Amino acid sequence: MKHMKSIIAGIFIVFASITAIGQETKPKMTAEERAAKQTERMATELNLTAEQKEKIASINEGIVTKNEAIRTNTTMTEEVKRESIRTNNNSRRKQYSTVLTADQLAKYDEMQKAQKEKRKVIKQVERPMKSE
Repeated sequence: MKHMKSIIAGIFIVFASITAIGQETKPKMTAEERAAKQTERMATELNLTAEQKEKIASINEGIVTKNEAIRTNTTMTEEVKRESIRTNNNSRRKQYSTVLTADQLAKYDEMQKAQKEKRKVIKQVERPMKSE
């Protein structure tokens, strides 16, 4: 019986450790950091010119700042927030179309599809973990 209690205590400690490790998160990036990271990724993936990179950076900073203000707005419902962010992201895409070439825009759209699929997989993996 004493041996059984030790085993159960050991298992509990292992699960508690795994849970604690799983809950550690990276510090959140600021809106400016997210915009800069997105711009750098686009510059690399789409081979942006210096002029394009400057314009894309400006677009990204504007949209990310607007989206951050929406996310932190406590007077808006989640549904209104989601719709406002969706509108901003559609606006971003339209602004990109004035800066990027047709090939770059097509590649950007592919990148967005891949990112959406990646988020979908992550949500599917996280969902069972949260229900436990």
